[in-house]
Amino acid sequence: HCVAVSGNTVMTHLLLGISPESIGQLPFRPVANSYSEYRARDLQLGIHSLGIVDVIPSVSGYVGGDIVSDIYVARLSDRGDPTLLVDIGTNGEIVYAEGGQYIACATAAGPAFEGYGTAHGCRAATGAIEHIDFGASLKSETFETRVIGGGPATGLCGSALIDFIACGMRSGLINRVGRFNIERLRDAGRHLRIEEMCGVVHACVVVPAEQSGNGEAIYVSEADVAQILKAKAAIYAGMKTLLGVRKKSLADISRFCLAGGFARHIHLQNAILIGLLPDIPLDRFDVIGNGSLAGAMLALVDADAMDAYQTIAKQPEVVELNCVASFENNFIDALALPNLNAAEFPNVTAEIAAALSEPPS
Repeated sequence: HCVAVSGNTVMTHLLLGISPESIGQLPFRPVANSYSEYRARDLQLGIHSLGIVDVIPSVSGYVGGDIVSDIYVARLSDRGDPTLLVDIGTNGEIVYAEGGQYIACATAAGPAFEGYGTAHGCRAATGAIEHIDFGASLKSETFETRVIGGGPATGLCGSALIDFIACGMRSGLINRVGRFNIERLRDAGRHLRIEEMCGVVHACVVVPAEQSGNGEAIYVSEADVAQILKAKAAIYAGMKTLLGVRKKSLADISRFCLAGGFARHIHLQNAILIGLLPDIPLDRFDVIGNGSLAGAMLALVDADAMDAYQTIAKQPEVVELNCVASFENNFIDALALPNLNAAEFPNVTAEIAAALSEPPS
């Protein structure tokens, strides 16, 4: 008899039969941010025809109802200290909260973390490698993978790609610009040359063809690493740029909320190591998971939720990152591993130096 919907602004428009065209054109404004109460029959939903459909309002074209849900679920209004909320996805939405005030932005990370745009990337489903760990030798006995469902691997999801790059940094396999040590790959019998439209690229075999679930070698190429570096650079640059508008730095953040289904499964230390997340103590991170889904659920069972959503949606100041001069430089810096500005990653720099000074086992 009742449905609650929480989603990004484009998907909400499509559900309601509203054209999202204006969101993709300057000045990127949606037709509406707040929506009327709908009946199920209006949207052809398979519940009672007079069932009520509540739609969580959005903030702007690129900061949607899913982020409004995140803000409510994370209880950002309950604390006055500097808090950053990041929803990692194709669009990385970021909200800075302090003293009951909000400032928000969205950064185009692309779909690499969700398994698209890489040679063997896939969603987190049965057959996907979700975790990778290896030592400096790259030999079979030191190369570990964990597959969702426990069977043979058919692909790599985003969390595994983060692990792979982090392990590559620790072992010296991957340098600061995402290139492989080819001699190391050849010595370990894991080297592949891949012909792509842009030319030949080097790759590291993660699972040989005879051991995979699809008869193909599952590998990570330098082109794949580049896709992840662009995605992580967009997220990190978005966070740094947004905080810069308020004359803050990532070191000032006392609570870092990670939202989204993907965030639940990443190895935090590895995400910090590659420069996706800031080099701050792990106890400052609060992983809330799928805040959008939780927000929809609360809209059904919490009598105050929908009123709160209407209030929250009007509060954030939205920053367009393309209008902030520092974003481009922040993005370029973040393309390096972990970052061109090493001073922002002192603990990572020390960890990598220590790891590379140890003799291979």
